[in-house]
Amino acid sequence: MDWISFRDLFLASVGNNNTLSDSQKLQYLKLSVKGKETTLLQSIQITNDNYKRAWNALTKQYENEAEIINAALNKLVLQPILKQESTSGLRKLIDTTQQCIDTLQTLKQSVEYWDTLIVFLLSGKLDSETLRVWTLEQAKKKKIPPSQSLNRSYHAGRPLLRL
Repeated sequence: MDWISFRDLFLASVGNNNTLSDSQKLQYLKLSVKGKETTLLQSIQITNDNYKRAWNALTKQYENEAEIINAALNKLVLQPILKQESTSGLRKLIDTTQQCIDTLQTLKQSVEYWDTLIVFLLSGKLDSETLRVWTLEQAKKKKIPPSQSLNRSYHAGRPLLRL
């Protein structure tokens, strides 16, 4: 569960909506929670008194900044290595990386000087042919590009790593 997004969206649309009763909020909460997180709320009956209990159970389980940061870093570092050239694989690599960086920034983690690290991590995830092209192009430039250039190149319609 992407707790931060879930929490903020749920509170904005349901939790802080004063026109809804607590039992209605609990109903929306139970309908909104998916996957393994549903087991946390399964036994809670829909009553006005149980909304706060259910919300507190979720926040106790998922409102752990250190765990969210560690999960984002693990997701960033442990992305799979691409086995072959694949536009969708590259897109997923970039999207996942951006999602992890966004999560860290939301939690006020300083990432503005991570370009070298991000480029290093991503280049280590490339398939052999894409890495070969990337390495040749970078050898011509003689400096590491900013990590945002990977995404700009992809959106400009150029081959992703031929910067």
